[in-house]
Amino acid sequence: YVVRVPTPAGGRVTVGNKFDSEEEVNARLSRMERVVPDAIEGNAPLMIWPPNVLAINHLATLLQAAGVILTEAQQTAMSNSAGRSYSAPCFQSFFNDALLGEDRMVDTFSELHPKSVDRFTCWEQYKNSRYINEGARIDYIVVDQEIFQAARTAGVPLPCASTSRECTGEAAKNACLGRTQAGEQYQPAPFEGGGMPEPPTKCLEQQFRDATTGIVYMPPHFSDHVA
Repeated sequence: YVVRVPTPAGGRVTVGNKFDSEEEVNARLSRMERVVPDAIEGNAPLMIWPPNVLAINHLATLLQAAGVILTEAQQTAMSNSAGRSYSAPCFQSFFNDALLGEDRMVDTFSELHPKSVDRFTCWEQYKNSRYINEGARIDYIVVDQEIFQAARTAGVPLPCASTSRECTGEAAKNACLGRTQAGEQYQPAPFEGGGMPEPPTKCLEQQFRDATTGIVYMPPHFSDHVA
């Protein structure tokens, strides 16, 4: 399934990626509000998608059809200034208000690396998203505030290609892309089939390194999530 939008010139432009079912199209692209029953409380439903929301990459595709090109930097700037998290509002409320606020837990990675960018923990394997580092951060390590303050350590800086110091900006994005691919040693699976090409054993052993407060990237053969 694909979504095609008519253009003023009479043509059609494809929005987003291909989808496996009509249900997935509606789930990914619908601008209508969606709620689900609260399985725990059993009362008020939980909002999992707010109304009138459009993903920035879909907006960029529509504008491109009208002759307006949004660069990746412009899309990022728009998302940072006027966008919102892709996470469901009910999860955001639980994580930020209840877990970090009321329970005084600490998101250890964000606390230790507040300026980090593109440090995702999960990618869609069937789209080979790992190899362009298009992912989401859905895996967290949270600890009690008092334990964190007592045991925190700076750890090692998030790796950059040319320096041992923690980097920012474009250099940080390039470093993230390099880490997800293990320096291009992990190769994507061909869409025509055949599975993932086997990387060198030394490459697979990169996950076994000194303790760090950063992210340990597991080989894609083992998981589409990080360790």
